Amino acid sequence: MASLVEEKVRQMYLDELIPRDTKRDNLVKRGQVLTTTTQATLEKYAHYAGAAYVVTSKAWDCAISCQYADTAGTVVYHQWADTVDANVGYLAYKENTKEIIIGFRGSQTLFDWITNADFGKDSWPSSVSGSEVHSGFLDAHNAQASTIQSKIAELVAKYPTFNIVFVGHSLGGALAAIGAADLAPRVPPQGFGYAHHSQEAWYPSSGGLKFCGANGESSGCINSVSIFSLSTADHSDYPGLAH
Repeated sequence: MASLVEEKVRQMYLDELIPRDTKRDNLVKRGQVLTTTTQATLEKYAHYAGAAYVVTSKAWDCAISCQYADTAGTVVYHQWADTVDANVGYLAYKENTKEIIIGFRGSQTLFDWITNADFGKDSWPSSVSGSEVHSGFLDAHNAQASTIQSKIAELVAKYPTFNIVFVGHSLGGALAAIGAADLAPRVPPQGFGYAHHSQEAWYPSSGGLKFCGANGESSGCINSVSIFSLSTADHSDYPGLAH
């Protein structure tokens, strides 16, 4: 699923400037967790998530995702392609919307699927007691984390009032969630001890848009659908994700 967490607290990347006793222990409090929004906003960030599949240089010139009115004029600041470690994406900014965007590509290669299948759990982050994260996703995150964080800090220094937005689809959604100090999934399943992060935005087959799960797992959205009724389209056909 696409993951979106809008992070307005730039200290996430400038922690070293903050005295230890002022840091918050709860990661949820460190960012602005999405509660509800408009479908147009979700589609805008789906465009950015789709762009992560096709932006392969510092040029914002891809055929579909880069041409929408709400993404046109975006400037790529940094692009990386660590295919072996399953971490591919871009860092960009858009001046008229005052946003810094970090987009992570979803699964495309064998290395990506090996990462997805690494269902073990690692304790992370150390600041949250008892928290755990998918081992494969964490390894992929760690492979580029220091470089990405350094580049984000450079942009934050240049644009200190801009919002920071993490986006991604599939594997990219997991990396976006971890990158924003949050967590994701339905695969791996809840039976393995995993849970969705807040907030779930669900497009039911009957149409429309529904939000649920702001305070934990909800039975009213994707969990209401039998796993035997799911399809690849449920994973890939999000409005605005075409790339």
